[in-house]
Amino acid sequence: MSDIPELKNVSNLKRLHMTKLDPPDWIFENFMKKGDQVLLSGRTGEGKSLITMLMAVSIAKGQPFGNLIVPKPMKALILDAENDMYGISLRIQKVESFDDLDNIKYWWGSEDPDYTLNLCDPLDQQIILKFIRDNDIDIVIFDNVFALTYMEDYMSTQEYQAHIKPLVLELKKQKVTGIYLHHLNKKDEEYGSIGMKLFMDLCIKLTKEQDEKNKYFQFLISKARAYGIEEEDLSFMVTEQNEVVPYVAEVVEGGKQHYLTYLKNNWHKVDGGQRKKIAQLTEEFKDKFEFKADISQHTVRTSYAKNW
Repeated sequence: MSDIPELKNVSNLKRLHMTKLDPPDWIFENFMKKGDQVLLSGRTGEGKSLITMLMAVSIAKGQPFGNLIVPKPMKALILDAENDMYGISLRIQKVESFDDLDNIKYWWGSEDPDYTLNLCDPLDQQIILKFIRDNDIDIVIFDNVFALTYMEDYMSTQEYQAHIKPLVLELKKQKVTGIYLHHLNKKDEEYGSIGMKLFMDLCIKLTKEQDEKNKYFQFLISKARAYGIEEEDLSFMVTEQNEVVPYVAEVVEGGKQHYLTYLKNNWHKVDGGQRKKIAQLTEEFKDKFEFKADISQHTVRTSYAKNW
């Protein structure tokens, strides 16, 4: 039995405990890192394409997505086999600044009647991987699993393992994050085999909610490494300018948390067609709640209050 190769990459927990490791390269700090493979599911028409496009905009600009922090501008690729160009152009025209949008590459697969990508085809996988390498892509969004795959049985774990797993593993090796948009079934569960979910590092359900005053979105996590993200950090609203801003439910009036809540939910409101500046809200509520420290726009966006 001496010709059997030895098991590689084996250490022990004591050694790992004593080793200082560099932090990972984050897509969103403490939530999604480079190389993670993410399944994002939602009901039909609830905003999966819009939200992931706005995620790509935040990533391209290096700006927060609600409460989620993007450490630096990165490059994204959107493979869209479902939406038409005109509808997407209307969405992107609402974005206030076009700076850094050249960091997003967009493939309109639904516009070509004679050609589309098939993630189950090894050649198409190589075409995608070559484009990612040639353009230094950090994150690729697949919109969506149904439109970009051809399977005989979506309930078959074997088909996911045979066709999708090789692409997932290769993206992991290349430290490229993949986000796979998928549909929910009638039970509000990810459609198809559990095989797709098994290969993912992070599984998210996108829901659209409404309280007494506001409509908002919520990321619900069904599979994750739990890096420390709080549930309220995963709630957000989308403004008329397609900007993603933090959102938390109202709490008891008069305390610091109520102050934070008000700022998160209202700093982006528009008066007379003009966006309110954060200072206008800050001065009013600093007086009311007798807070002494300054509040920056970054503080409100990221819901940190360490210096108060």
